[in-house]
Amino acid sequence: TSLSTVYGLAQAIGAQNGQHHFRVIQLPMNLFETGAVTEKNLSGDQNVLQFAEANGLGVLINRPLNAIAGNVLTRLADVPQPAYPASKMEVSTAVDISVRAERMLHEHILPQLPLDDETQQTVWEYLAVGTMLQGQWRAFGTYHNWRDIRSRFILPRAQSGTQFLANLENPPVEMEDWLNGYINTLNTALAAVTAFYQESGHKAMADIKQQVETADPDWSAATLSQTAVRALRGTTGVTAVLVGMRQKAYVNDVLAGLIHPITPQPRETAWQQMRHRG
Repeated sequence: TSLSTVYGLAQAIGAQNGQHHFRVIQLPMNLFETGAVTEKNLSGDQNVLQFAEANGLGVLINRPLNAIAGNVLTRLADVPQPAYPASKMEVSTAVDISVRAERMLHEHILPQLPLDDETQQTVWEYLAVGTMLQGQWRAFGTYHNWRDIRSRFILPRAQSGTQFLANLENPPVEMEDWLNGYINTLNTALAAVTAFYQESGHKAMADIKQQVETADPDWSAATLSQTAVRALRGTTGVTAVLVGMRQKAYVNDVLAGLIHPITPQPRETAWQQMRHRG
């Protein structure tokens, strides 16, 4: 719905009742989603920020660090360089080794345990990480997406499964050795996948930061996330940037960026450059 249409309705209501209460709008805007500046589709050849400012509307920006372009979510934050690079071949090899360990569990260890079929299946599903990764470890998109899946799904399930087996009474003699070997192979496979995404992600985020600083040197900051927030803070018409954070480190990063002031300006040329980034 057009902002000018909504504002016109508010004015019409105000004309009948004496006053309307339409004062604030909220919309996504970030280094990829630039329409609030780059699309002049409102009355008077105005963009959203210009229209809002002209009519006394506050503008709250959401998703400043979670950019969606081409149906792909990109987290606008630095990606650390991996401690060691991992080629596709190295990742595939590490995953295959993990799969072999899981096959040993499925074919030789679980049948010896005093567990019903449902429990055996649950343990298998929790520990079949390599089997899940095989053939699709390159399908997680970005480093940040892989990191979230690893920390919220893969690791908790694998830890629950290994802890369950470790607490069994009178396990088969070979299970302790298998369990230690499995943990090592799993950690190696996860580290290899992480290194693969880190390497590509580090380069991609560094390239984005360079593009931003080229578009407007005044947007430059210590980290990409600080840069992304600074670009919004420094744009005329933006009242506040909403940075919902789940971790203290993220909060500290944004606070560190706020130490450095920036003067709001229209910056239309810079935003157009980001819209047409290579």
